[in-house]
Amino acid sequence: MSKPFFREQTQSWYCSINGNQFSLGKNKTEANEKFYELMGKKRSCSPPPPPSSTSTSPTLSGARKIEAPGTYDNSLKYLGRRNPI
Repeated sequence: MSKPFFREQTQSWYCSINGNQFSLGKNKTEANEKFYELMGKKRSCSPPPPPSSTSTSPTLSGARKIEAPGTYDNSLKYLGRRNPI
């Protein structure tokens, strides 16, 4: 987890959350407050739902039509499926 850091060239405080940098301002106290506000918003966001197991079916059925038979069979083996769709 990131914590606020001071950047000399801009004389400002910053933090990095999920690979994005945020300017927190020039005052250290206000920067800390803004940092904890940003972290609270980050935690309140719900994560995306996990992919469903049926999401690969359209891809495989499409692959069956356009790919060579060996490629389709290898895809089934890789995904752990024995029966064609």
